[in-house]
Amino acid sequence: MMVGRVKMKNQNENQFQIEDQFQIDDQFQIERSIANEIMDTIQRLQLPFKLDQLTEGLGNCFPIAIIQQLRRPEILSQLRPAPRRLVRHQTGHSLLRQSVHQFIVKSKSPRIAMFRTQYEETDGIANGVAWNQYWARMITDKTWVDYWFVQATAWYLQLDMWIIATSSTETSPYIEVSGNLADGSKPSIGPVVTLGTKSNCHYQSLLPVEMFHLEFQQNQHTSNITVPGAKMVNEVKPCNNNEEIQGK
Repeated sequence: MMVGRVKMKNQNENQFQIEDQFQIDDQFQIERSIANEIMDTIQRLQLPFKLDQLTEGLGNCFPIAIIQQLRRPEILSQLRPAPRRLVRHQTGHSLLRQSVHQFIVKSKSPRIAMFRTQYEETDGIANGVAWNQYWARMITDKTWVDYWFVQATAWYLQLDMWIIATSSTETSPYIEVSGNLADGSKPSIGPVVTLGTKSNCHYQSLLPVEMFHLEFQQNQHTSNITVPGAKMVNEVKPCNNNEEIQGK
């Protein structure tokens, strides 16, 4: 009888594990579908990227994708101590929200002062949300980010971002967000954060292929890394209906 009970217990545990795996698979169906669309775009444009592990959505996809990017060895090795600490925490994506918030509200940079003015004259009026209210909302878990938060994150990390959308074309294969707070016309010194997106409603972490790594290492000080047809964007600009960069 004892042997039978043990077998039954093991069978039940295996069944639970299978059911849990199915639940996980179901949970990531949307993320997997979007990741496949992003990969189709990468292959269509012949860009030197591949998918990272699936980036979970549920309103936190952008900060989670950023934490995935910070774990890339070539990025992690060059991070300042404060951003590096985010990688060690299970809730690093939540801490990222708080860190970007603190960076923005405490900064004395004239550029960020202009950034605030730009917000207050555009989305602040259109949405009826004051600057401080906006940032209080951005630190809330599962709040979708928009281009203001994306740009602020690039400045906080001091890293440029390349964002490949499923709607990208050969003449405009990605959006480049400058992380150089001092001079947005010059690339930041360091690896590039690489993300994919669909309709700006979900972000997926991307990894450069090996040859891209080698090219980057050879050219990181001369900033010669380019994709044919790409256009540099000094910083994320506001746009109509807040649709240019917005996501989970």
